[in-house]
Amino acid sequence: MPVGERIALAKQALAQGLAPLPRILSALDISRATWYYYGRQKVEADRKREEEDQKTLALITQVLQEHPRYGYRRIQEELKRKGMRVNGKRIRRLLNDFHLALKRGLRVTRSVACNPNPTLS
Repeated sequence: MPVGERIALAKQALAQGLAPLPRILSALDISRATWYYYGRQKVEADRKREEEDQKTLALITQVLQEHPRYGYRRIQEELKRKGMRVNGKRIRRLLNDFHLALKRGLRVTRSVACNPNPTLS
Protein backbone atom coordinates (compact mmCIF):
# COMPACT_ATOMS: atom_id res chain seq x y z
CA MET A 1 0.00 0.00 0.00
CA PRO A 2 1.44 3.42 -0.95
CA VAL A 3 2.47 5.83 1.77
CA GLY A 4 -0.23 8.34 0.81
CA GLU A 5 -2.98 5.77 1.42
CA ARG A 6 -1.46 4.76 4.76
CA ILE A 7 -1.30 8.43 5.77
CA ALA A 8 -4.99 8.81 4.87
CA LEU A 9 -5.85 5.73 6.95
CA ALA A 10 -3.86 7.10 9.86
CA LYS A 11 -5.73 10.41 9.67
CA GLN A 12 -9.06 8.60 9.69
CA ALA A 13 -8.07 6.44 12.64
CA LEU A 14 -6.80 9.46 14.55
CA ALA A 15 -9.99 11.42 13.84
CA GLN A 16 -12.11 8.52 15.10
CA GLY A 17 -9.97 8.27 18.22
CA LEU A 18 -9.20 4.59 17.75
CA ALA A 19 -5.72 4.79 19.27
CA PRO A 20 -2.97 7.26 20.10
CA LEU A 21 -0.81 8.49 17.23
CA PRO A 22 2.33 6.40 17.98
CA ARG A 23 0.32 3.17 18.00
CA ILE A 24 -1.45 4.07 14.72
CA LEU A 25 1.84 4.94 13.06
CA SER A 26 3.52 1.73 14.15
CA ALA A 27 0.54 -0.38 13.03
CA LEU A 28 0.61 1.20 9.58
CA ASP A 29 4.42 1.13 9.41
CA ILE A 30 4.81 4.90 9.03
CA SER A 31 7.70 6.73 10.63
CA ARG A 32 6.99 9.86 12.67
CA ALA A 33 9.21 11.91 10.37
CA THR A 34 7.16 10.83 7.34
CA TRP A 35 3.92 11.66 9.15
CA TYR A 36 4.99 15.20 9.98
CA TYR A 37 6.68 15.72 6.60
CA TYR A 38 3.49 14.88 4.72
CA GLY A 39 1.44 17.16 6.94
CA ARG A 40 3.77 20.12 6.50
CA GLN A 41 4.15 19.50 2.78
CA LYS A 42 0.37 19.62 2.25
CA VAL A 43 0.00 22.86 4.21
CA GLU A 44 2.78 24.56 2.26
CA ALA A 45 1.39 23.37 -1.08
CA ASP A 46 -2.08 24.67 -0.20
CA ARG A 47 -0.67 28.04 0.88
CA LYS A 48 1.33 28.37 -2.34
CA ARG A 49 -1.71 27.49 -4.44
CA GLU A 50 -3.83 30.07 -2.60
CA GLU A 51 -1.26 32.80 -3.31
CA GLU A 52 -1.05 31.88 -7.00
CA ASP A 53 -4.83 31.77 -7.25
CA GLN A 54 -5.15 35.24 -5.74
CA LYS A 55 -2.65 36.68 -8.23
CA THR A 56 -4.38 34.95 -11.12
CA LEU A 57 -7.82 36.02 -9.92
CA ALA A 58 -6.71 39.66 -9.79
CA LEU A 59 -5.52 39.44 -13.40
CA ILE A 60 -8.70 37.66 -14.48
CA THR A 61 -10.93 40.33 -12.93
CA GLN A 62 -8.80 42.99 -14.62
CA VAL A 63 -9.32 41.31 -18.01
CA LEU A 64 -13.05 40.89 -17.33
CA GLN A 65 -13.40 44.59 -16.51
CA GLU A 66 -11.93 45.44 -19.90
CA HIS A 67 -13.78 42.68 -21.76
CA PRO A 68 -16.82 41.48 -19.79
CA ARG A 69 -18.01 39.09 -22.53
CA TYR A 70 -14.79 37.05 -22.66
CA GLY A 71 -14.88 33.36 -21.86
CA TYR A 72 -12.07 31.31 -20.37
CA ARG A 73 -10.29 30.77 -23.70
CA ARG A 74 -10.09 34.45 -24.52
CA ILE A 75 -9.08 35.22 -20.95
CA GLN A 76 -6.29 32.66 -21.28
CA GLU A 77 -5.07 34.30 -24.49
CA GLU A 78 -5.20 37.75 -22.90
CA LEU A 79 -3.19 36.55 -19.91
CA LYS A 80 -0.68 34.96 -22.27
CA ARG A 81 -0.27 38.32 -24.03
CA LYS A 82 0.39 39.90 -20.65
CA GLY A 83 3.12 37.35 -19.98
CA MET A 84 1.35 34.97 -17.60
CA ARG A 85 0.80 31.39 -18.73
CA VAL A 86 -2.17 29.89 -16.91
CA ASN A 87 -3.87 26.57 -17.58
CA GLY A 88 -7.41 26.85 -18.90
CA LYS A 89 -8.69 24.45 -16.23
CA ARG A 90 -7.41 26.76 -13.50
CA ILE A 91 -9.12 29.74 -15.13
CA ARG A 92 -12.39 27.82 -15.38
CA ARG A 93 -12.14 26.73 -11.74
CA LEU A 94 -11.54 30.30 -10.55
CA LEU A 95 -14.37 31.66 -12.70
CA ASN A 96 -16.74 29.09 -11.23
CA ASP A 97 -15.52 29.43 -7.64
CA PHE A 98 -15.96 33.19 -7.62
CA HIS A 99 -19.10 33.22 -9.82
CA LEU A 100 -17.40 35.23 -12.53
CA ALA A 101 -18.47 32.92 -15.35
CA LEU A 102 -20.04 34.59 -18.33
CA LYS A 103 -23.79 34.24 -18.53
CA ARG A 104 -24.81 33.18 -21.99
CA GLY A 105 -27.39 35.25 -23.80
CA LEU A 106 -30.20 33.84 -25.87
CA ARG A 107 -29.13 32.81 -29.33
CA VAL A 108 -31.12 34.62 -32.00
CA THR A 109 -32.01 32.44 -34.94
CA ARG A 110 -33.09 33.95 -38.22
CA SER A 111 -34.80 31.80 -40.78
CA VAL A 112 -35.28 32.38 -44.43
CA ALA A 113 -38.78 31.86 -45.75
CA CYS A 114 -39.03 28.75 -47.91
CA ASN A 115 -41.24 30.37 -50.49
CA PRO A 116 -41.15 34.15 -50.03
CA ASN A 117 -43.18 34.95 -53.17
CA PRO A 118 -45.86 32.29 -53.76
CA THR A 119 -47.31 34.03 -56.82
CA LEU A 120 -44.20 33.28 -58.90
CA SER A 121 -44.49 29.51 -58.64
